[in-house]
Amino acid sequence: MKMTEDEWLSCPDAVRSLPFVQPLANERQLRLLAAAFCRDMWPLLVDERSRAAVEALEALADGEIDFEKFVTYSEPARLASYQLTVQTRPVKWVQDEARVSASVAVACSAWPHFFGVGTVILHASRTMKKWSRSFHLSRHNQVQACRKRQHQLLADLFGNPFHPVEVDSAWLTSTVVSLADGLYRDRAFDRLPILADALQDAGCDNESVLTHCRSDGPHFRGCWVVDLVTGRR
Repeated sequence: MKMTEDEWLSCPDAVRSLPFVQPLANERQLRLLAAAFCRDMWPLLVDERSRAAVEALEALADGEIDFEKFVTYSEPARLASYQLTVQTRPVKWVQDEARVSASVAVACSAWPHFFGVGTVILHASRTMKKWSRSFHLSRHNQVQACRKRQHQLLADLFGNPFHPVEVDSAWLTSTVVSLADGLYRDRAFDRLPILADALQDAGCDNESVLTHCRSDGPHFRGCWVVDLVTGRR
């Protein structure tokens, strides 16, 4: 799918921009992208089986578990979705939770097929629209807010694909690498501004890197700057 840099920067719908970044992404990045969309709606995952599936998806992405082990988490997530949608008369929050847990189950079971990630995004889109209604936004603003949020998630993992950044080995001081590894391990992305300071002290003057670290995010595992510094990209 063709896309210009202006279109990418204008925050298009993630359903449209996802096919553009897919050929640029590796398997790990796409798995973490699916997990990031679910993490972004974490409060809706009230069933621990759904949350465990997301955590397992991240572990699978980083090679900490194999696919066979992963299925032992994805199948309970599928069951959680079934129980919420069929065995109950769900109220609104339960409907939302069922939608998200279904996303997790599909992303898990459909992998390595690309369909799984797209399904997570579609469910995320519908759920985010529901959230935006609670803030009394107009229908137009609901769509715009949803598209912007979705694109922010993509941008966190892929940066600006039209201007990929090459890491300078001089940046990779022991302090920088230790900070990056620690915040990745702990999911402590609030430490990113500290990482930006350490990078700057090491001689990094790349505005894209420093700005991303100091931005409000969202930031998740797979964040392009952290991956760049830790050698995961």
